[in-house]
Amino acid sequence: MPNISLNNNACKIIMEKVLPQWEALNIKYYRLTNGTTVIDMGVHAVGSWTAGKFFTDISLGGLGELSFGKFQLKEYLVPLAEIKVSYPSIAELAGNVTYWKFVYKNKNMVISGPIRSINGTDIFAQSVKYRDVYAKAAVACI
Repeated sequence: MPNISLNNNACKIIMEKVLPQWEALNIKYYRLTNGTTVIDMGVHAVGSWTAGKFFTDISLGGLGELSFGKFQLKEYLVPLAEIKVSYPSIAELAGNVTYWKFVYKNKNMVISGPIRSINGTDIFAQSVKYRDVYAKAAVACI
């Protein structure tokens, strides 16, 4: 297994690419009294295509990167979303898959993201041997 941390990679994206340009991304963030940072990338905030790109990159623990493009399909110019991933089984099964379920304010919610790779308690994370033993923080995507 590679010596990588999905959670540390995700934190780096958040700290270096997301928070410094939160206004341009049309997102909001809050710091809770317990030190947790909550980032709204499109629930109550307007969000943007670039915010969506970073949300995807974060949920893949920095092992994947979403880019946008376009291609010609007969006479139509069609939008294209392309994701390039290193270690796809780790990025997807231990990070990106949406699996943890909970109820919040009478709504069914799910958590995905690198946090799942720390303990590997769900069936998808258990399907790979990777565990994020280097995590200094946990990143959950809702």
